[in-house]
Amino acid sequence: MSFDEVAALVTEADRALANGDDQLAIESLREAGRRAQPLEARLLAAVLLRLGQAHARSGDHAHTLAAREDALTALEASDPEAARLVSLFREQRKGADPMATPPP
Repeated sequence: MSFDEVAALVTEADRALANGDDQLAIESLREAGRRAQPLEARLLAAVLLRLGQAHARSGDHAHTLAAREDALTALEASDPEAARLVSLFREQRKGADPMATPPP
């Protein structure tokens, strides 16, 4: 598992998104996330944020939120500000109406 492998998968996902293939992008970003886990927390967080973007494009708002929370969680242990943001994010999610239309 190397940074180059993760970067190649993210590039593949970017191409898939540009071609309108949200599912391939999601699959590539999930694999990039798996490979990034043993690497730097910031790299994993970046991949998870991209995964959230791909889910948002596909209209899957539940997975969008989950990926964004996972990105913050990846940073939580190494960054006190990220830990604060994770706490705020979780509080907002608890109070969110799951049937509400997400903002554009």
